[in-house]
Amino acid sequence: MRRPAARGRGSPWPEQLRKALAGWEVGVVLDGVGGTLGRQALELLRPGGRFLMYGWASGEPTEIGTRDLVERQLTATWAIGPNMVPPGGWRESTTRALHEAAAGVLVPTITRFPLARAAEAHAALESRAAEGKVVLTV
Repeated sequence: MRRPAARGRGSPWPEQLRKALAGWEVGVVLDGVGGTLGRQALELLRPGGRFLMYGWASGEPTEIGTRDLVERQLTATWAIGPNMVPPGGWRESTTRALHEAAAGVLVPTITRFPLARAAEAHAALESRAAEGKVVLTV
């Protein structure tokens, strides 16, 4: 039996997911957004659920306290730990990447739209149809 999955979009999404689950409970959350949406996702977890964080696109990580973990017997972990940081930190990798970009070795993927088609560009972003960065041209 397939279980519903959801992406958080907008404020009513937790209620929409609860309704779609029709009594099923959320056992695992994969959180790459953090902030308020991450917290809303955490609140959906059943007792004993698992919360896996791998980013904070919102600009801040999901706030999780000891009380959340203990009272609801949750497991929370971070998927990208210290082993993901290259030796010497990120400075060397960043410097190399910038040099390669300047030399034309690294070329970003860009989807361009004329300014007159800004609404179409926005729709492509929302539907995740655009690849790379979206740029409006004048």
